[in-house]
Amino acid sequence: MYEWLPGENANGTFGDLERAAVDLAGFVRALRRVDSTGAHPRHPHGRGGPLAQHDEHVRRSVAELGDPACDQQPAWNLFAGPSRARFRDELAVDDASWLRGRGWALFQAVVALPYYRDTNPGMVRQASHAVAQVLADRSPG
Repeated sequence: MYEWLPGENANGTFGDLERAAVDLAGFVRALRRVDSTGAHPRHPHGRGGPLAQHDEHVRRSVAELGDPACDQQPAWNLFAGPSRARFRDELAVDDASWLRGRGWALFQAVVALPYYRDTNPGMVRQASHAVAQVLADRSPG
């Protein structure tokens, strides 16, 4: 059984964060000096082991979060030419992210076309525009 030491929950209540950093680092250094010979073994996949053990879980979790390149879809849904270039410059987007953004814009438009073909002509126009812009965009990335 483990017990908490008496005190208050930190939750952002430190007045002097630099002093707290020094104190906490001192505590961690002291813990590192404790002889752990004979201690219970580390739980498999627990903290302190090789990060490679967590690779699959991390990749699965990242996939569930989605790609921030999705934020670039207006580049092809709304902008063209110089305004698209300005949008990219303002976002400071690298080539790999820009390419994924184009992919997301194309994906969304291609999926929307058959789905809305008979029910939403405005969405069909928008999706058709986005496809045309993605295909016409020959910028790097």
